[in-house]
Amino acid sequence: MSPKDYGLSSPPTPLHPKHLPQVERFKRPADYLEPWPLKLCILIREMKGISKFKRAIIYRLANQIRLLLLSACFVIPIIGWGQELAAEDELLDCVRDSFPGDGQTLDSLMVVFESELIIEGLMESRSAEDYRGLLQRIASEQAILREMDSYFFTRFRNLTPDSSAILSCVESIERYAAQFPEERLGQALNLRAESMNGKVPPSDQASAFLDILRVSDFERPIYRFLTYHIIDGQAYQTATTNPSLDDFGGGGSVNNYGANMLQVRMNTQNQLVSNDQLISDEELLSRVQMHARRFEEQAIYVVEIEDDVKYTSFITLKDKIALAITQVRDDYARRYLGKTLTELTEEEQEVVFYKYPLRIVSP
Repeated sequence: MSPKDYGLSSPPTPLHPKHLPQVERFKRPADYLEPWPLKLCILIREMKGISKFKRAIIYRLANQIRLLLLSACFVIPIIGWGQELAAEDELLDCVRDSFPGDGQTLDSLMVVFESELIIEGLMESRSAEDYRGLLQRIASEQAILREMDSYFFTRFRNLTPDSSAILSCVESIERYAAQFPEERLGQALNLRAESMNGKVPPSDQASAFLDILRVSDFERPIYRFLTYHIIDGQAYQTATTNPSLDDFGGGGSVNNYGANMLQVRMNTQNQLVSNDQLISDEELLSRVQMHARRFEEQAIYVVEIEDDVKYTSFITLKDKIALAITQVRDDYARRYLGKTLTELTEEEQEVVFYKYPLRIVSP
């Protein structure tokens, strides 16, 4: 072979075998792309007036373009996935850092909360599978028995965040949910906002989250944080499910004059009304305690809310009544048993709880 056969005036530098065109190497990737680079290679090969060496170089470049396009098909989705994960971590870190201890306060609370769920037999471990399994049982309306003091958000409200920092986090969360409503994180944020602003039963909330979240998603702390309220809500619903007055017989029945019923109504302005009078939170606490001490096991608390009252306001009202009764129980335990309510044995707690029941009903 002479140099003229390559279209050169001097012999070309020999190419290593691995640098030579290897069309078959890229045959499989071509199956996933529009094969225009391959068509280009065929056209180049059929072109006349171009030396074999130049055609080989151009042919190799075309294959590299095809490989680059194939790589982009895989790399771009991975970059998008990484950005979503970064958003999940960034938003949770924003919330964490709003509390004292560089996030350790919130981390510790989350670990303690889930550890208690394991001790109580609601989960076997902190794995994503076990946590999702708990939500599945809530979705099937399984009852959960837990003390109100062990609720996550009961303790979360007692944490003191930096007001400006937490406000900035809320704005970031709302902005992300508005900008990326189709992303998994955006769907979860919007779903939680909807569930907190309406009277959605915990079982329905759990079903909605399970529809959009995979098992692997619960390995990320933010998705657990966004669903802790469902566990609290199911436990609260189990403890204070509103029976009707017809459900009571014997103890707890309405007396001839209805005096053992304390009626409280909440209007759309979140104002409390009792005996046709507007009352404050402090007055509600006092009235509930006086009613509990007067009627003891016969006491009934009738809660009525107007149609447009938010679910969170309704739950807050129940929390206030439950807190007042808990204080009455604790006072009784200290006075007659010489212990705090939490120090009582199971048998002693049953006696105290029976004497001062938490009996909240709907009209």
